[in-house]
Amino acid sequence: MFALDSGKTGGKRPYAAVPLLGLLAFCFLVSAAYLSQNWWRESGLRALQARNEPRVEIIARALRSEINRQDHLPIVLSLDSDVRGVLQDPQNAAQRELLSKKLQRITKEADAGAIYVVARDGTVVATGQPTGEDTLIGRSFADRSYVLKALQAGRSSYLGLDPASNRVRYFVAEAIGAPRPIGVAVIAIEFDTLESTWVRAAEDIIVTDADGIVFLASNPAFKYRKIAGATATRPETEAAPAS
Repeated sequence: MFALDSGKTGGKRPYAAVPLLGLLAFCFLVSAAYLSQNWWRESGLRALQARNEPRVEIIARALRSEINRQDHLPIVLSLDSDVRGVLQDPQNAAQRELLSKKLQRITKEADAGAIYVVARDGTVVATGQPTGEDTLIGRSFADRSYVLKALQAGRSSYLGLDPASNRVRYFVAEAIGAPRPIGVAVIAIEFDTLESTWVRAAEDIIVTDADGIVFLASNPAFKYRKIAGATATRPETEAAPAS
């Protein structure tokens, strides 16, 4: 009897351990599934990154190319005798007209963005805009950050919204004359053609500024949205400090 009772009592232990073993096995399977899923996800992300990196570099090169083919123009204009002549005698209407026509030719031949010359007081005295458009001549850019910075430091560059078009432009400015500048030559580099190319090619592309705000996009719906971790809600305006 004692042996039988003892056997019954001892016999319960293996069966009591079954739920615990089952739970451990279940936890192991869940952990294995999670680790497997995580591995596949990380592996997939690495593969996606590897596939996209060459494409991203192509896009970056296209942006750099668009900037590099135009950002030298303000330096060239700063050395031009006609530009200096107008800045030294801004009231000479005939000289201003000749300079504007010259800037128009440069704009057309270089397929460049907006080019203009600003006097030291901030007044636009010549522009490459075609005749008949809403001209910049006579407008005051005295508060434009890239103009102020160029007058102070000799040159400046700035990425921000152009109030006239409400589109992002990359402004490059070069002071004219030294040691005391008499004016500034400016080009506003545009990316409209590049964006149109992306749209026609049905590309899915967004480009953000340093603050995480989308300023170029193949889909207009994403324009000026912020990505995760963005430090601003909109692209900077021209009132912001220039670099």
